[in-house]
Amino acid sequence: MIETARLENTTYNILIALGKEADFLYSTIDTYTEDRETTKAKIEPATGLLVA
Repeated sequence: MIETARLENTTYNILIALGKEADFLYSTIDTYTEDRETTKAKIEPATGLLVA
């Protein structure tokens, strides 16, 4: 019975760790997307150059 509980706790810990990793990835993707949109908004359409 104790071994089963330990396995369940380990499984829970793994799922929590994966969730934190997923949150980090989603956050990184959101930041990348926002940066890309900001940069796209600063590109001069006529020249294709970045406007400072």
